[in-house]
Amino acid sequence: YPNPSNGIVRIENFAMLKQAEIYSQSGRLISVVSVDNGTLNLGEYISGVYILKLIGENQTAVRRLVIIDEH
Repeated sequence: YPNPSNGIVRIENFAMLKQAEIYSQSGRLISVVSVDNGTLNLGEYISGVYILKLIGENQTAVRRLVIIDEH
């Protein structure tokens, strides 16, 4: 949360989160980012809809994420 986001995304209730993959709407991998204390900093991304794939030790989740550039 929040979604839509300004680029700072908080991840909760996801045990042993290792990394997050960011995909375009067309499914192209844009980047792999580390998670710092349950927080993703995606502030450098332009406004748009992205697919966020969260990868943990024993689980994977995929979510749609809307980023709104407030600059």
